[in-house]
Amino acid sequence: MNKNITIILNTHMPYVLGGDRIFDEPENWLFEAITETYIPLINALHSWKPDNTHGKKIIFSLTPCLMEQLSKCKPRYLEYLDIMQKIAFFELERAKNGALYDRHEHHPKHFTSDQLRLIETTATHYLTRINNAIEFMRSHDLLMEIKKVAIQKPDHIELWTSSPNHNFLPFFNDVSSAHFIRRGIELFEEHFAQKPFGFWLPECAFRPGLEDIFINAGVKKIAVTPHCIGVHHTDIKSGHYQHKDLELLVHDYRIAMHIWKSELDTLPANPIYREFYRDMGKDVKPEYFTDLGLNLPKAAQGGIWTGFKYFAGTGHQVPLGEKNLYDHAAAHQQLLQDVPRFIEILDQKRDFTYDRSNFVLAFDTELFGHWWHEGVDWLQHLLNYKINDE
Repeated sequence: MNKNITIILNTHMPYVLGGDRIFDEPENWLFEAITETYIPLINALHSWKPDNTHGKKIIFSLTPCLMEQLSKCKPRYLEYLDIMQKIAFFELERAKNGALYDRHEHHPKHFTSDQLRLIETTATHYLTRINNAIEFMRSHDLLMEIKKVAIQKPDHIELWTSSPNHNFLPFFNDVSSAHFIRRGIELFEEHFAQKPFGFWLPECAFRPGLEDIFINAGVKKIAVTPHCIGVHHTDIKSGHYQHKDLELLVHDYRIAMHIWKSELDTLPANPIYREFYRDMGKDVKPEYFTDLGLNLPKAAQGGIWTGFKYFAGTGHQVPLGEKNLYDHAAAHQQLLQDVPRFIEILDQKRDFTYDRSNFVLAFDTELFGHWWHEGVDWLQHLLNYKINDE
């Protein structure tokens, strides 16, 4: 039996863009997402050839709050990337010299030459990613590239909006909810010069009556979960439904949890994949940054979150200080295996869908690449993986 997969990517960031020195604001959270998720994802979608592997659709939902930041962040983001590039070059130097590597560590590692080569490979990957981001930002506009990739693949990529600041709609009365919905549409149109194809409900939260507000606002599609409407429709299953002029995409967390949310039983929890929480910027002494000529704000002098991470997950119970070094090649081989494994999971979960063939899955976009380092590559391989008999 064939499968159709719709993946909804909820793309949101609270307003963190600042004006003081880099690292004196929480904006590096946004900059990490751009480097690790948004730019790689845009490039992956550009290279996707959906006509070769039928049955897949991407819905790219952006909150107006994030759109505003992406439209304004370029000068500060390039300043941030310049610092990241300096760190990457220095990390390649350190990876070639064990004594230099240990000189800056709070806890010297005394790595072997083979171990240093693993670090060098990972550092090279980070430098390449940073250089790609610099080149991308100098010649492209983030929002326009998102629009361009959707225009290139109109049958397979849709752009949605949401409430301006990810406002939790059930908290508000009909008048306020209608305002947030209408304003989310207006702000999307200001940035993209077109109407959104649908509207993401923040936190997937629904209450009866919202559906009529969406219809009155001209919204054609929304996404909900069986859980959020189950008290009103107890027999609901995931899939595509129609209510008057409104299409409902019902996504089931019981399927998505194999990628997201469950700590121990997900594909990203594989011990070979990269560890998220151990960052080089916290492992080194403050003089590391001084030697690089970086004048960090006082609040960041105890270490900064750089995104340079050299260790693998290793195991849920393994302390951060005892993790194995990350092997980039081994992780890539693992993600190639995890794509067909996920297709098998979908086969096992067919009863969760009303027609046993249409799978609707929703994720926070930043899962791919930021939280799950290998996630964009995994998603790209999934998109290009033949899932149906054609």
